[in-house]
Amino acid sequence: MPASRRFRIEDQNCFALLSGDSNPVHIDALKARRSQFGRPIVHGMHLLLWAIEEGLANTPQTALAKVSGVFRNPVRVDEEVFFRLVQDHDQYKKIVLECNGAECATVHFELSANEMDMAFIDQSPGVQDCHERSEPSLENAQGSIPLEMDTSDVRELFPVLAQKVPLGQISLILATTRLVGMECPGLHSIYSGLTVNFSPSSCTEGSPGRLDWKVVNYDDRFRRLSIDIVADGATGVIQAMLRPSPSKQKTCAELKTLIPNAEMFAGQRALVIGGSRGLGELCAKILAVGGADVRVTYHRGKEDAEAVVADINNGGGQALSLAYDMFDPPDDLQNCLGDGWAPTHVYYFATPPIFVAARGKFSSDLFARFSRYYVEGFYTCWQSIRRITTEKFTMFYPSSVAVETAYQNMGEYAAAKAAGENLCNYLCACDKKLTVKVVRLPRLPSDQTLSVVEVATPDPVETLLGALGEFRSEQVA
Repeated sequence: MPASRRFRIEDQNCFALLSGDSNPVHIDALKARRSQFGRPIVHGMHLLLWAIEEGLANTPQTALAKVSGVFRNPVRVDEEVFFRLVQDHDQYKKIVLECNGAECATVHFELSANEMDMAFIDQSPGVQDCHERSEPSLENAQGSIPLEMDTSDVRELFPVLAQKVPLGQISLILATTRLVGMECPGLHSIYSGLTVNFSPSSCTEGSPGRLDWKVVNYDDRFRRLSIDIVADGATGVIQAMLRPSPSKQKTCAELKTLIPNAEMFAGQRALVIGGSRGLGELCAKILAVGGADVRVTYHRGKEDAEAVVADINNGGGQALSLAYDMFDPPDDLQNCLGDGWAPTHVYYFATPPIFVAARGKFSSDLFARFSRYYVEGFYTCWQSIRRITTEKFTMFYPSSVAVETAYQNMGEYAAAKAAGENLCNYLCACDKKLTVKVVRLPRLPSDQTLSVVEVATPDPVETLLGALGEFRSEQVA
């Protein structure tokens, strides 16, 4: 059986302390959910060092002559990663890491019997600021960072590696993740590849105990950059990408200029499930600007939800926020909503990260995860509303054009959305006082649909207004 591992958030925190790479995409669940990954991802260098450690298990003490890694797909915290040693020679090893049925990383390394240790500073790099660089600032950017590493920490996290190879070489690999994640590109970075050649320190021009770096190429078409690195005993190149910053929806002030009728949704008591960000946020603001009395729910993003509510209320609308777990709705939902407040309309935008599937493969586990949100969660939502009102109400189910289009990396998502549509029909047949509006939305700009390469999408305000158009004439007493 191949080795496997699940990287927990505790592992991530320890690695961040060891490496100095505390980029929030790796350790902060709330901030990471605003990235294209949806939740924290494992450091590429964490994967690489684990792979080397596993690959050296049956190897005597040695030194690294060359290390290269390519990272093809992100590994999210708590996902199982499988290790495969596909080439195993005395002086050369190739490792493939797989996750969710697809290759996530390839690691090659060559070994040497020569003495190739490197100077480093035996101390933790500490907590540092995470720089946020713009595209123009990337061209010809350069600098230097110290090679710092606490030897007791590295022996605890990578005991085999620390015993088998020179500690200075490990410190350099760790410095590269600190460079990418904290310095360049910094906050909105993706570490996509590394090649390092080690040699006796007298053969390079680097400064002892430091890593010098310089951006030698930036391709703005793909937001991709190459960084040359040199240290006393190593030279190499890093491949990285500048990922897009979190998506920002329009403010209520901006929406007022786009919504022609301030009474468009007057009379609605609108409960927006998952309204703290993304399309749920935009829907809540559109409804409020159109005169609806809005309640916005959140699961973890309390501050995001409060910001949405503040924007609505400061713009003259009506809104409150409340915590809501779709798998375990609060028993006191009526109190959370407000005394006597029951929704006339429920807009369901709860969703996990969407673009997580392997191309051309179907995962039953992933389908089950999507179904929990789009089927079980929707059903539980209907149940929780029915407990507080016997009156008629309408639910809005945002489905997807993926249901009718065979995208090779969205099979599980599309199947779960289709199952959700069937549930909508079933609920309407069972509950004669329920109306469900199912709308298959196209890809729209949100945290869920962020990508490194810009993708043309329809205008989200115009699209949502069109989808909500049927509700405009429904005046509720």
